[in-house]
Amino acid sequence: MKKVFIICFAISLTNLAGAQKIQRYKGEMRYPSDLQELSGFLFFSYEEGMASYEYYENADGDRVKHGKFVISFGSREVSGKYKDGKKTGEWVIQEISTSRDKKRGTTKTSNHNTLKVTYKDDVFDGPCRYNSGNLTINCAFANGHLVGDFSLEKEGWNNK
Repeated sequence: MKKVFIICFAISLTNLAGAQKIQRYKGEMRYPSDLQELSGFLFFSYEEGMASYEYYENADGDRVKHGKFVISFGSREVSGKYKDGKKTGEWVIQEISTSRDKKRGTTKTSNHNTLKVTYKDDVFDGPCRYNSGNLTINCAFANGHLVGDFSLEKEGWNNK
């Protein structure tokens, strides 16, 4: 019984030593180089914006993004998640406009030029949708390759 306890204790210490502490950054940031495949959509790669993301530091002291990530450039925004430095899940790139009705005291927010892409281990993998008012494009990727149906829909006509 004593040996089992010692082994369990040693394993627990090993796990604690390898655990990374998740930290948060919020502040100015240049458009990240690992998002260059999206930079032609609404952004220029040299722009600086306001970012908020979670990360941990590896053994070399480098930041490894891990968790929620958002970067905004005025009305344009990129949001998604990282897992151990790789993009994962749905990422949304959008242009948002806000208008205020002073008489009614209300605010209206609308999305223009929205791109939703899905990543798995830093590679396009899953549905992809672009919407720009009256134009919608739908497609899908598997391991970085375009697969399945591709549809282009515009008010007044469809091309599937």
